[in-house]
Amino acid sequence: MKLFWIIIIFCIASTCVVAQESNNLNICYEEWRPFAFTENKVIKGETIAKLQGASGSLGITFNFYELPFKRCLTLVKKGLIDFALFVDNKDGLTLFNHAIAYWNITAVTAEKLSFYDIKEIQAFQNSRIIIAQDYEYPKEFTEFIATLNSHIMPVSYYVTNPREDVALFSLLINDRADIMFVDSSWAHQIKSKYKLPLNISPFIIHGSPQYIGYGNTSNEKIEVMRSLLHIL
Repeated sequence: MKLFWIIIIFCIASTCVVAQESNNLNICYEEWRPFAFTENKVIKGETIAKLQGASGSLGITFNFYELPFKRCLTLVKKGLIDFALFVDNKDGLTLFNHAIAYWNITAVTAEKLSFYDIKEIQAFQNSRIIIAQDYEYPKEFTEFIATLNSHIMPVSYYVTNPREDVALFSLLINDRADIMFVDSSWAHQIKSKYKLPLNISPFIIHGSPQYIGYGNTSNEKIEVMRSLLHIL
């Protein structure tokens, strides 16, 4: 009888450990203001706040890791991190069917230059255009880029501090490039935060929803995340 109760207690304890582990979610992302970023060593942002706000009733604990985008994808695919934020069907992960943000690509220029529709960009000759070197762009956007008479300048959009934010957009201000194609929300955030002399075009060249993705993640954690997203 004593052995019976020892086995029962062990089984209950093991179940509790599994439950606690499945509620401990490891999530990576590349900084994307205003959705997810680190400020004064505190991880914050609109998407972060929504996840944390919905997690309380489910007893979920998050471990967030800010990483370069491609490294984040690699670690999730290998099962070393549970989930990646801000991915879509080009990134090779399985997606939850719940958008957590929208990637709206627009044109940003120095203050002396402005575009009010796509045709004006297409008519601009010999332009120097900055795009991100780390992302796989949607087909519609790459086809649009192919129509331009331009010199494409791929650079890293991965930044880890305010100086790098300013340095990236200063490529336009210092006449190192004419146009930067970048997410509209991020551009507005940077322009406002640092009072930069930039023009942000009022139109969206391409928009696509962004999701949470997973690779070799346990079924228990997948179901926990699915339950969380139902609350959002």
